[in-house]
Amino acid sequence: MQNSIVVNSNGAETEVYLTELDAIVDEYIRDLDPETIAKPTTFLGILKHLYVTCFRPAEPQQYNSKSILRSAEDVSKLWDWYCSLAFRFGRTPTALQFGLLCGIDRHTLQDWKDGSTRRANSAYSTTAQKIKAESEAALENRAIESNAIGAIFGLKASHGWRETAPVSEPEMLTQRPYETPEQIMARYADIEKPELPVFDEEG
Repeated sequence: MQNSIVVNSNGAETEVYLTELDAIVDEYIRDLDPETIAKPTTFLGILKHLYVTCFRPAEPQQYNSKSILRSAEDVSKLWDWYCSLAFRFGRTPTALQFGLLCGIDRHTLQDWKDGSTRRANSAYSTTAQKIKAESEAALENRAIESNAIGAIFGLKASHGWRETAPVSEPEMLTQRPYETPEQIMARYADIEKPELPVFDEEG
Protein backbone atom coordinates (compact mmCIF):
# COMPACT_ATOMS: atom_id res chain seq x y z
CA MET A 1 0.00 0.00 0.00
CA GLN A 2 1.30 3.44 -0.87
CA ASN A 3 1.74 5.65 2.15
CA SER A 4 0.19 8.82 0.73
CA ILE A 5 -3.14 10.08 -0.59
CA VAL A 6 -3.92 13.07 -2.81
CA VAL A 7 -6.40 15.65 -1.53
CA ASN A 8 -7.89 18.40 -3.66
CA SER A 9 -8.79 21.70 -2.03
CA ASN A 10 -9.85 24.73 -4.08
CA GLY A 11 -8.52 23.11 -7.23
CA ALA A 12 -5.05 22.53 -5.82
CA GLU A 13 -3.86 18.97 -5.30
CA THR A 14 -1.81 18.17 -2.22
CA GLU A 15 -0.16 14.89 -1.32
CA VAL A 16 -0.77 13.89 2.30
CA TYR A 17 1.35 11.14 3.81
CA LEU A 18 -0.48 8.69 6.03
CA THR A 19 2.35 9.04 8.55
CA GLU A 20 1.35 12.71 8.83
CA LEU A 21 -2.11 11.56 9.93
CA ASP A 22 -0.48 9.40 12.60
CA ALA A 23 1.49 12.45 13.76
CA ILE A 24 -1.73 14.48 14.04
CA VAL A 25 -3.31 11.69 16.10
CA ASP A 26 -0.31 11.51 18.42
CA GLU A 27 -0.35 15.28 18.87
CA TYR A 28 -4.08 15.22 19.65
CA ILE A 29 -3.73 12.62 22.42
CA ARG A 30 -0.35 13.76 23.78
CA ASP A 31 -1.78 15.88 26.58
CA LEU A 32 -4.83 13.75 27.32
CA ASP A 33 -5.21 11.76 30.49
CA PRO A 34 -4.61 8.03 29.79
CA GLU A 35 -8.08 7.18 31.12
CA THR A 36 -9.59 9.74 28.73
CA ILE A 37 -7.79 8.18 25.76
CA ALA A 38 -9.55 4.86 26.36
CA LYS A 39 -13.04 6.42 26.17
CA PRO A 40 -15.07 5.93 22.96
CA THR A 41 -15.75 9.68 22.69
CA THR A 42 -12.02 10.35 22.46
CA PHE A 43 -11.76 8.18 19.34
CA LEU A 44 -14.66 10.09 17.78
CA GLY A 45 -12.90 13.33 18.71
CA ILE A 46 -9.77 12.14 16.90
CA LEU A 47 -11.77 11.35 13.76
CA LYS A 48 -13.50 14.73 13.83
CA HIS A 49 -10.19 16.53 14.39
CA LEU A 50 -8.66 14.73 11.41
CA TYR A 51 -11.64 15.67 9.25
CA VAL A 52 -11.47 19.35 10.15
CA THR A 53 -7.69 19.41 9.81
CA CYS A 54 -7.25 17.37 6.64
CA PHE A 55 -10.41 16.48 4.72
CA ARG A 56 -13.03 19.24 5.10
CA PRO A 57 -13.19 21.39 1.96
CA ALA A 58 -13.05 25.18 2.24
CA GLU A 59 -15.98 25.33 -0.18
CA PRO A 60 -18.40 22.75 -1.64
CA GLN A 61 -16.89 20.29 -4.12
CA GLN A 62 -18.43 19.00 -7.34
CA TYR A 63 -19.10 15.43 -6.20
CA ASN A 64 -18.38 14.73 -2.55
CA SER A 65 -19.50 18.09 -1.25
CA LYS A 66 -18.12 17.45 2.25
CA SER A 67 -14.80 15.84 1.34
CA ILE A 68 -11.68 16.79 -0.58
CA LEU A 69 -10.87 13.17 -1.45
CA ARG A 70 -11.13 12.65 -5.20
CA SER A 71 -10.18 9.12 -6.22
CA ALA A 72 -11.55 5.71 -5.23
CA GLU A 73 -7.98 4.53 -4.72
CA ASP A 74 -7.32 7.24 -2.13
CA VAL A 75 -10.60 6.47 -0.35
CA SER A 76 -9.55 2.80 -0.22
CA LYS A 77 -6.09 3.65 1.15
CA LEU A 78 -7.60 5.96 3.77
CA TRP A 79 -10.03 3.18 4.80
CA ASP A 80 -7.07 0.85 5.32
CA TRP A 81 -5.32 3.46 7.46
CA TYR A 82 -8.53 4.14 9.42
CA CYS A 83 -8.93 0.40 10.16
CA SER A 84 -5.40 0.33 11.58
CA LEU A 85 -6.20 3.36 13.72
CA ALA A 86 -9.44 1.78 14.97
CA PHE A 87 -7.67 -1.44 15.93
CA ARG A 88 -4.92 0.56 17.64
CA PHE A 89 -7.56 2.12 19.90
CA GLY A 90 -9.52 -1.11 20.35
CA ARG A 91 -12.44 0.12 18.24
CA THR A 92 -14.47 -1.65 15.58
CA PRO A 93 -14.18 0.07 12.18
CA THR A 94 -17.51 1.11 10.70
CA ALA A 95 -18.56 2.98 7.57
CA LEU A 96 -20.38 5.51 9.77
CA GLN A 97 -17.24 6.46 11.68
CA PHE A 98 -15.20 6.43 8.47
CA GLY A 99 -17.59 9.06 7.16
CA LEU A 100 -16.86 11.20 10.21
CA LEU A 101 -13.16 10.99 9.31
CA CYS A 102 -13.30 11.73 5.59
CA GLY A 103 -16.67 13.40 4.97
CA ILE A 104 -18.03 10.65 2.70
CA ASP A 105 -21.20 9.39 4.35
CA ARG A 106 -22.60 5.86 4.19
CA HIS A 107 -25.39 6.90 1.79
CA THR A 108 -22.77 8.00 -0.75
CA LEU A 109 -20.91 4.73 -0.22
CA GLN A 110 -24.18 2.83 -0.77
CA ASP A 111 -24.76 4.75 -4.02
CA TRP A 112 -21.24 3.84 -5.14
CA LYS A 113 -21.81 0.20 -4.22
CA ASP A 114 -25.11 0.07 -6.12
CA GLY A 115 -23.60 1.85 -9.12
CA SER A 116 -26.21 4.63 -9.01
CA THR A 117 -23.42 7.24 -9.05
CA ARG A 118 -19.92 7.20 -10.54
CA ARG A 119 -21.11 4.60 -13.05
CA ALA A 120 -18.22 5.30 -15.40
CA ASN A 121 -15.70 4.06 -12.83
CA SER A 122 -16.19 0.64 -11.27
CA ALA A 123 -13.36 1.39 -8.81
CA TYR A 124 -15.85 3.32 -6.66
CA SER A 125 -18.20 0.35 -6.47
CA THR A 126 -15.29 -1.95 -5.64
CA THR A 127 -14.10 0.40 -2.88
CA ALA A 128 -17.59 0.71 -1.37
CA GLN A 129 -18.04 -3.08 -1.44
CA LYS A 130 -14.69 -3.49 0.31
CA ILE A 131 -15.68 -1.02 3.05
CA LYS A 132 -19.04 -2.72 3.58
CA ALA A 133 -17.54 -6.23 3.67
CA GLU A 134 -14.69 -5.34 6.03
CA SER A 135 -16.88 -3.34 8.42
CA GLU A 136 -19.38 -6.24 8.50
CA ALA A 137 -16.56 -8.71 9.16
CA ALA A 138 -15.23 -6.55 12.00
CA LEU A 139 -18.67 -6.33 13.62
CA GLU A 140 -19.23 -10.07 13.18
CA ASN A 141 -15.88 -10.82 14.81
CA ARG A 142 -16.70 -8.56 17.76
CA ALA A 143 -20.14 -10.15 18.15
CA ILE A 144 -18.67 -13.65 18.11
CA GLU A 145 -15.56 -13.03 20.19
CA SER A 146 -17.05 -10.66 22.77
CA ASN A 147 -20.79 -11.36 22.52
CA ALA A 148 -21.14 -7.57 22.21
CA ILE A 149 -24.72 -6.31 22.04
CA GLY A 150 -23.61 -3.15 20.23
CA ALA A 151 -21.96 -5.20 17.48
CA ILE A 152 -25.08 -7.34 17.09
CA PHE A 153 -27.19 -4.19 16.82
CA GLY A 154 -24.75 -2.80 14.24
CA LEU A 155 -25.05 -5.96 12.15
CA LYS A 156 -28.84 -5.71 12.23
CA ALA A 157 -29.02 -1.97 11.55
CA SER A 158 -26.30 -1.63 8.92
CA HIS A 159 -26.00 -5.05 7.32
CA GLY A 160 -29.51 -6.54 7.43
CA TRP A 161 -28.75 -9.32 9.88
CA ARG A 162 -31.63 -10.84 11.83
CA GLU A 163 -32.15 -13.43 14.52
CA THR A 164 -34.19 -16.57 13.99
CA ALA A 165 -35.63 -18.95 16.56
CA PRO A 166 -33.84 -22.29 16.98
CA VAL A 167 -35.27 -25.04 14.79
CA SER A 168 -36.48 -28.15 16.61
CA GLU A 169 -35.65 -31.65 15.36
CA PRO A 170 -39.28 -32.48 14.35
CA GLU A 171 -39.42 -29.17 12.47
CA MET A 172 -36.19 -29.99 10.66
CA LEU A 173 -37.61 -33.38 9.59
CA THR A 174 -41.11 -32.31 8.62
CA GLN A 175 -40.60 -28.61 7.83
CA ARG A 176 -43.50 -27.96 10.25
CA PRO A 177 -43.33 -26.46 13.75
CA TYR A 178 -43.38 -28.91 16.64
CA GLU A 179 -46.84 -29.30 18.21
CA THR A 180 -47.88 -30.93 21.46
CA PRO A 181 -50.74 -33.50 21.45
CA GLU A 182 -52.98 -30.87 23.07
CA GLN A 183 -52.22 -28.39 20.26
CA ILE A 184 -53.03 -31.02 17.64
CA MET A 185 -56.35 -31.87 19.37
CA ALA A 186 -57.25 -28.17 19.57
CA ARG A 187 -56.47 -27.70 15.87
CA TYR A 188 -58.93 -30.47 14.91
CA ALA A 189 -61.57 -29.75 17.58
CA ASP A 190 -64.08 -28.21 15.13
CA ILE A 191 -63.80 -30.95 12.53
CA GLU A 192 -66.74 -33.33 12.41
CA LYS A 193 -65.68 -36.87 13.12
CA PRO A 194 -66.70 -39.45 10.52
CA GLU A 195 -69.06 -42.22 11.52
CA LEU A 196 -67.34 -45.53 11.82
CA PRO A 197 -69.00 -48.55 10.21
CA VAL A 198 -70.67 -50.98 12.56
CA PHE A 199 -69.90 -54.63 11.99
CA ASP A 200 -72.02 -57.45 13.29
CA GLU A 201 -70.43 -60.47 14.76
CA GLU A 202 -70.55 -62.31 11.49
CA GLY A 203 -69.27 -59.48 9.53
